[in-house]
Amino acid sequence: MRCALGTKFALIIHNQPNYVLFYIMVASSYHTTYAPYGSVLTTTGTGQRTGYIGREADNETGLGNYGVRLYEPEYGRFMSVDVLWGEYEGWQPYQYALSDPCSSKDPSGLIVEFESPDYQAEHAVIYSEIDDDGNFVNVDYRRRFDKLNLSDITYRVRNVSVSNSEQLNIERVGTLSSDGQVVFIDIDGSKGATYSREGTHELVHAEQFEDGYLGFKRDEGSRRWELFGNSVDLENEAYQKQYIPNPDYSGWDWAFSRYGPDNETHREGIPVHSTRLTSRQITRRTVFKTSTYFNIYYPSTE
Repeated sequence: MRCALGTKFALIIHNQPNYVLFYIMVASSYHTTYAPYGSVLTTTGTGQRTGYIGREADNETGLGNYGVRLYEPEYGRFMSVDVLWGEYEGWQPYQYALSDPCSSKDPSGLIVEFESPDYQAEHAVIYSEIDDDGNFVNVDYRRRFDKLNLSDITYRVRNVSVSNSEQLNIERVGTLSSDGQVVFIDIDGSKGATYSREGTHELVHAEQFEDGYLGFKRDEGSRRWELFGNSVDLENEAYQKQYIPNPDYSGWDWAFSRYGPDNETHREGIPVHSTRLTSRQITRRTVFKTSTYFNIYYPSTE
């Protein structure tokens, strides 16, 4: 008899249907090895639904269900055109993980990943909004999103709890965080935050990370990756460019009053200006990943 993983049977003594001796839980283990682009090299067990990089595997067709698109691991290509392909040049529309599967992955068919379908739906509305003449309305947002989507860094939008800032003594409903490998755009839906407001604010900060103004350093005491490089100028830019404005925002002075130093309350605050991470030792944009730092450097122009 064949049965599905997790099926539970009861061993019942004959003629005593109300007396159960014990239960048997059907369990199975699988072990599969993959080639770099996801084609199966060896496998044990049957019926496995989770395939390459943890996405759903369609055992009938051999394709991977990556949410936005289906993926063909034998050829290392998606089965349909990237929905953002028309907005950039340099990559063919069916490529997977920038054709570098050993150091990158693309579990959604996009490089900016959304863990929340609601947030992805909000993004789709903003990205595709057009005016009466058929022109895209949110040009700056589209440019920013496409830029991050083409990056070799994975940016992941998620709905998670966001702690308040002890340094600034303010409530936070969104933030930028990291595990040293991925940049997370964190939005706290439990506090009423939305992608259209707080999410697009943090997306500006993600671009600031991409441009070398923000970075992450691992704190050895807490073992957390802490953001560094933020400033009043960068916060002001994020408030200016978020899709739905913060109703309290009135300009740079407001940003300074919220984030800058305050002698009366003895708040240290954050610096007024930021400095881009540059180096004379490099000739092109360079991602810097170590056990303690995660940031991007650019060639020095001085």
